[in-house]
Amino acid sequence: MLQHHTATAAMPVPRNVDAPERREPSLLIDLKEVCALVAVSESTLRRMMDAGDFPKGKALSRQVRRWRRADVEAWIAEKFDA
Repeated sequence: MLQHHTATAAMPVPRNVDAPERREPSLLIDLKEVCALVAVSESTLRRMMDAGDFPKGKALSRQVRRWRRADVEAWIAEKFDA
């Protein structure tokens, strides 16, 4: 006797259900993230930028400024190698 099989879509099975989701770090970071990476306050970072001691990042609009994470990490490495 032939059995009739219904096609069902296979559900993807996670490899490790308990593993936390891993995200790549963002390429662009905001002022708060920059301050956290450099371990300074926002006012100190602004003074450093005004003095030319820290990259100013890129203004995306009048109120939004972002930094490339790689630029900030390179600045940190340069300061610690000096």
